[in-house]
This record gives sequence, structure tokens and C-alpha cells, in this order.
Amino acid sequence: MGTEPTVGEPTMSIPDGPAETMVVTSDVAENLKLLSEVKNIQTLHALPRTRLDIEYAHERNRGNACELISSGEPFQLSDFTPYLTQRDERRGQRETLIPSTRRHVLSVGLDMLKVHHKSLPALSRGQILSYMKNHFVSIQARVQRDPLTHALYLHHRPLAATARYGRSRLTEEFTDAVLSSIREMRSLGIYLEEGVPPTPDQLRTIVMTHKNTQTDDVTKLRYAKPDYEFVFVRARSLKVGEGVGLALHAFATTERRKYLHYLYDSSSPSSPTSCGIKGTVYFTEFTRGVYPEEAVILRASVRGRKTYSMQELDDYAHQAKPDRDALDQLNLVLDAIIDGLVPEPTQPAE
Repeated sequence: MGTEPTVGEPTMSIPDGPAETMVVTSDVAENLKLLSEVKNIQTLHALPRTRLDIEYAHERNRGNACELISSGEPFQLSDFTPYLTQRDERRGQRETLIPSTRRHVLSVGLDMLKVHHKSLPALSRGQILSYMKNHFVSIQARVQRDPLTHALYLHHRPLAATARYGRSRLTEEFTDAVLSSIREMRSLGIYLEEGVPPTPDQLRTIVMTHKNTQTDDVTKLRYAKPDYEFVFVRARSLKVGEGVGLALHAFATTERRKYLHYLYDSSSPSSPTSCGIKGTVYFTEFTRGVYPEEAVILRASVRGRKTYSMQELDDYAHQAKPDRDALDQLNLVLDAIIDGLVPEPTQPAE
């Protein structure tokens, strides 16, 4: 088993396990490359840019909403297993599954504006507010291990678990309202540059979208146009001396994709404000008029270590390829931010 990360640790290491040493000739190396090209991973070569294009991609990827972790499971894993979710168990009846593990990468806390508390049913108001105060959602990456080379890579579909604030060890049950919110965080696939083969070392950036309404005036919800932000998960091999495995880094855009934040996140947040992303929700439907069933995210805020305007990142990207901006060179830009190679941002971190 792997060790648990310390509080406030921004990245997570994932042990790879023992691998056999092999002598590889050039011919064998080429065959290994072909054999290790990963199948059944959804990739994308270009990100949608306009609100309408992102909306189309978001709706088309309903099936790539976060897979749910049942209650009573370990908060995160370090061992590899073919089965992480109920979907895996169903798939395993008809095909051989790649060994996977799952690691926390991003915490999402939910809260409500105080002015909206009175909209909650009197019978369940205290219970609803208590649940949001005491629980957060953990967005987790499914890390897979190539059976041939033992190389690690990311699956395109993330997972989600809910747990109590603090050093949680077991997952808990989702409420319908939280499920409604989490369904709006969807993967578009693994970013893969055009012409690059889908080998494990290239399948290490998840592109996700999440929807919010960008309004606090709930009387206008029916007419409000939703907008979308990106969430990126970047996995990188640990440095020499740090062990064998991957470190995970999370990024998110805000203000209609005008800013990109390198998120500071912990697997043990203490409140919604200490989460990587905090979503302000409003409940629109109630079961039997008592328990929340549907919710919309009015707005989202982030806890960033560094915040860059997209213009600053475009300027940096143009130094490498003048005709391609930051989103055209996503891996290069994310790696440069992680390594501290991008000039210090003019926008203070939130």
C-alpha cells in the first residue's frame, strides 16, 4: 500500500509496483511501442473555444460525467485492481479490464448564499445546511497501468467520492442534490497533440468542463445562459529520487475562461473555502417537498497557488510556436507553470 499524503500536499504520488527488467533491441522496442498504444481512451486534439462549442462538447459527453464511488469504500487507493466502480464490475463480465487505482486530485465544496437559506423547506433546512457544512466531494483520477510495460497513464473519465471534512478514511453516501451538481463536471477526453501516438507517457492530461450560471439572481435562472469553465488534471512522472509513480496537478479556469489557476489542493480540506473549488448552489427541486433533488451551480470560486490571465499564457506559448496559443500547447504550458518557467503572474492568486 502507498503512504497517505500530508495535509496541504499539492500533488499525489502513485506507486508503480515492481517491473521486470528487460533487454530491448531496436526492433523489439518498435514492437513494444505499437503494442503499448492504449485503446479505449477518449482523446481530443483541440479544445473547444466558444461558449457554444463548449456547450456542445459538454452535452455530448454526458456519459463522461464522474463515475461514483460507493459509500464505505477507502477514500483513495494505492493498490491496482480491475474493479473500482459498479460500471467496472459490469464491464468485467464481458471483457478483461486494465488494472487501475484512484487518487484524489481536487476537492469541491458546496455552500449556499445566506439569502437563499429561507428558500429551503423548514423541515429539512437544518439537515441540508449541516450536510454541506460537513461534506465535500473528492474528484479523483483513475490511473491505469499498462500490462506490458507497467507504464502509468490516466483514463479519460474521472471519479467522484464524497467524504467528511478532515482526514477522511471512508467515503459516504451522495445526496441527490450533490449528484445533480457533480453530473455537470464532465470529461472531454485526454488531451493528445495531433500526430502523437496514444502511448502511456502521452495520456496524462484530462480535460474537463463544468457548468455554472454566473448569476446570484435566482428569479432569472429560467432565462440565464449557463457558462462553462475548464478543469485540467496533469500527471507527471516523479523526479529522480522521489520514487516511481505519478504526481497529479489540478488547474481550473474562471471568469468565462479568462484566467487559469494552478490550484492548491488538499485531500483533507476543513471547510468549503479550503477546497480547490467552491460551488455556490441553489436547489430547484425537492423530493416530496422536503429533500433536495436538483441543484444548479450559481457560481464557482477557486483556491489557487498561482493565477494567470490567458493572455499571459498565450504570450508565453507564442515563444515556442508563434502561431499557436496556450490551449493549442496545453501540455507545454501546464508543465511550464508547474516548473515555474512562466513569468510571475500579474494577477494575485485567489
